[in-house]
Order: sequence, then C-alpha cells, then structure tokens
Amino acid sequence: MKQLTPTDQESLRVSLLESESPFLLHHVVSGRKLHSKDFKGEQEVETLNRGAKLRINKYNHGMTTVNCAPMVRKDQQATNGIVHLIDRVLVPPPSQRGTFSA
Repeated sequence: MKQLTPTDQESLRVSLLESESPFLLHHVVSGRKLHSKDFKGEQEVETLNRGAKLRINKYNHGMTTVNCAPMVRKDQQATNGIVHLIDRVLVPPPSQRGTFSA
C-alpha cells in the first residue's frame, strides 16, 4: 500500500482538475457562495458536472444531507469559496460519468 506524499497529492489534484473528472466536478457548485443558513428544507443545486444536480435536505432537528450523505462540517472558508464536508464520496449518475482514466 502506497501512501501519497504531499507532492503526489498535489500531482493528483492537478491531474483531476485538468482531466475534469466527473467525480470531482460532481462535488462542485459554481456561481454563488452557498452558506448553510441559506439551505432550504429541500432543494436542488446544479454541479459543474454537466449540469448534474445535488439534492440538499435540511431537517428540523438540525441535520443537513447532500444526496443522503450527512454534512459533518458546514461553512468552511476556502480561498475560492465555501466548503461543506460530507461523510462520503458522491457518485455521479451513470449518464454523467463520462470516461475517466487515472
């Protein structure tokens, strides 16, 4: 088992961005900063992955999910926007996966 060094991790990140991986793009929403306070009970947002949509649910007891994945941290500031952490990888629908080779 090989662990990624920081240099390897950076190469992987650049490679994924350059290849426009549908799996990576399925985790990115463009055009606006989406703060957790603006989440509605149930809403859909469009991703950079060929317009695929993510479903955000905000429940009365405080839990928020993205495509049924619990959101574990909200509103993390990044240099290029806001990051919300979920506890699993989102898989794009088969029709929007395209071809991807690592």
